[in-house]
Amino acid sequence: MKDVSGISEYKLVVKDSADKTVKTFSGSSSLPSSFLWDGKDDSGIICKDGNYSASLAITTTIYSFALIVPTVLGFIL
Repeated sequence: MKDVSGISEYKLVVKDSADKTVKTFSGSSSLPSSFLWDGKDDSGIICKDGNYSASLAITTTIYSFALIVPTVLGFIL
C-alpha cells in the first residue's frame, strides 16, 4: 500500500467463512506499507484451512467515517 497522509486510525480485520473475526491489525497515524498474516488468530492459534477475507477500515483526519475495502485471502495451507 502507498503511504496515505491524514490517517487517524486503521483496522484490518481477517474473518473466516462463517464471518467470525479471527485476526485484527490496528494502529494510528501511519498505515503500514503491507500487512503480513501468519495464519494465526488473535490468541496465537493456527487457523483451520479454508477461505478467509479481510476488510480494511481507514479513518482520516478529514472525515469521520471509515472506508471498507473487502479482499478475499484464499486458503491457509
